[in-house]
Amino acid sequence: MNRLLGLTMLCAAVLVSGTGCAGVPSGGQVVTGMPAERAERVDDPYVRLVPVEPDPEWGPAEIVSGFLAASAGFDDDHRVAKEYLGAKTRWDPGPRPFVTVLADRIIAPQVVQAEGGQATVRITGEQLGTITSDGQYTAAPKDLDVTFQLARTAQGPWRITGLPGGDKAGLILSKDDVERAMRTVNLYFFAPDRHTLVPNGIFLPVVNRQTLPTQLVRALLSGPTSWLNGAVRSAFPAGTELRGPVAIDNDVATVDLTEAAHGGDIERMSAQLGWTLRQLSEIQRWRLRIDGETVTADGMGSTQSVYAWPENSPDGPDAKDKGHQNAYLVGESGALGTLRGDRPHPVAATVGHLSRPAVSPDYGEVAGLSQARDRLVVAAPVTNAAVPRVLLTPATAPASPHRPGAPTARCGRWRARPRGPTCGCAARARGPSAPPTGASADARSSPSTSPATGSAPP
Repeated sequence: MNRLLGLTMLCAAVLVSGTGCAGVPSGGQVVTGMPAERAERVDDPYVRLVPVEPDPEWGPAEIVSGFLAASAGFDDDHRVAKEYLGAKTRWDPGPRPFVTVLADRIIAPQVVQAEGGQATVRITGEQLGTITSDGQYTAAPKDLDVTFQLARTAQGPWRITGLPGGDKAGLILSKDDVERAMRTVNLYFFAPDRHTLVPNGIFLPVVNRQTLPTQLVRALLSGPTSWLNGAVRSAFPAGTELRGPVAIDNDVATVDLTEAAHGGDIERMSAQLGWTLRQLSEIQRWRLRIDGETVTADGMGSTQSVYAWPENSPDGPDAKDKGHQNAYLVGESGALGTLRGDRPHPVAATVGHLSRPAVSPDYGEVAGLSQARDRLVVAAPVTNAAVPRVLLTPATAPASPHRPGAPTARCGRWRARPRGPTCGCAARARGPSAPPTGASADARSSPSTSPATGSAPP
């Protein structure tokens, strides 16, 4: 038991080359939003795990515990964790693996069967959620109950021969493991207006400090997470990759992209890279190269500051140009309002209750589903505004004895009103209570939808 306890604790070394702690949410508390550029520093000190190699005397339960602990370290492509596997067992989680997040570390695996040199070990725990390979966290609370298959080698030690999920298995980490080994960072993509940048928060594994700039740029080039995919745009042409690691010399980083980047807009690509790289304190300026040759954006020299491109800020134009940015909220009555001091003040009073409201980037209009969720309504967000107009309505299915005239659950479609504005986003509803897909995407992509965010990562 002492050996098992010591195994799960492992050795840790504090390195002054990591990042600040990220948090895996376990609840839905709403907190005050912060401007995107104030995201936590990703290069604050962090605790690095030094994994322990398997001991020849360990039994099946200790081997599983050791594997789970060692897989929380991302050094050398999980080299030590792979030593717990049998010679024919294939497992390659990659630099950005799928992660099952548990509330606590597994400390007592159960051997449910052991005979003839074969064993089955069961682990149980409380699952909080998952992190996909693109870094997107999704809350998915449930009980975890999985098994590992083990066998004795010809030399005698036990090794894992079967993983939960097979050779496509990801990682099973505790919340503490994730907070230590991963960091929340922002990748920046363009809103549909092709001007305003939208931060896409992801969980990025920390391999080591030297590779962090390269990891960050590669994550940006790989595109947005599934949550924002389709709602934001990237200026980088498909197939654009790094030609080599991001090199840093005297606070100046060099980003060298493959030839495919010639098809992109230099200014817009520079804005995305500049806003993403500014999270690393050791980078103050950077240069862009394509296929080995330095390229310059209009008005820029061969290097540019990471604090360039303020006009693309996620907060929109400077306050002096547009006045105070209101914080919008939905009150207890379901009506949309804005804060004046510490009191809510209704806006778009003639709209009434709006489900899933969103405010346009220029603060000129508010949109949302009607209370019955059967119309997409658009109105000006001011008190006693003109009568709201209906942008979309659901197509009706043939009458049925159960729900006459109701949109079908499987193929309900939304269509533009004849007198309304032209709509080029004929969206398909997922059921009578689901919003039109186009409206959902717009709400996600608009940085001015709300200054309040849930505790879950985007």
